[in-house]
Amino acid sequence: MLSSPRKSLRNKKGFTLIELLVVIVIIGILAAVAFPMYQNLTKNAADASAKGALAALRGASALYYGQ
Repeated sequence: MLSSPRKSLRNKKGFTLIELLVVIVIIGILAAVAFPMYQNLTKNAADASAKGALAALRGASALYYGQ
């Protein structure tokens, strides 16, 4: 006997559309949380680099002008 089309579809391996949509939503939420944190980290790194450069410049000028 031939199996019905419904039974053959149930035995297939793979992801359903709902499962894929749930994963996409979760990835979107994680990206929405992670992106601002990443921007904040890069801003803090740039600020720290600028402060280090200013401290080096201050030290060099103190040596140059003998203060």
